Amino acid sequence: MRIIAGRLRGRRLERSKKIKTRPTTDRVREALFALVESRMSLEDARVLDLFSGTGALAFEALSRGAESAILIELDHHAVLASRDNADSLHLSEKCHIFCSDAVAYLQRYSGTPMDLILADPPYDLELMSDLPDLALPHLRPGGLFVVEHDTRIQFSEHAFLNTSRSYGRTHVSIFQSQS
Repeated sequence: MRIIAGRLRGRRLERSKKIKTRPTTDRVREALFALVESRMSLEDARVLDLFSGTGALAFEALSRGAESAILIELDHHAVLASRDNADSLHLSEKCHIFCSDAVAYLQRYSGTPMDLILADPPYDLELMSDLPDLALPHLRPGGLFVVEHDTRIQFSEHAFLNTSRSYGRTHVSIFQSQS
């Protein structure tokens, strides 16, 4: 895996064989960020990366100008890899990395509203269809919530769905906060 664009373009991200998470492919990450950047500027954005794995989405956002990122991941090995990646990319001062359940973190979060919330949960997550309603209250007005999912989940009826795109088996749905 590598950073696709921005000031860290081309830098590689480490991934341990002990990690059980499914990484976002370079192709999907590139398409996801094209969708995001056509809707908002990442310059000085505050980012929350749920189910962050090794941090590829958060580091991509930081490379493209985001101010800070919070990374939430339950897999201890992935958390260690994301900390190593933050160190090697010299992004540690911009990152807060927590080993925690992403849904529980979102349910109890009471900090500053985010500009962008990214989620790449396990496709069999029981609460997948609840994620937009859990995330949207934590966005500033006009902020985006982006979730990767498979074909079993459809968000087409959700009031705040902005767009949904397919990339093979992976779908990317973007929700925009109105309030």
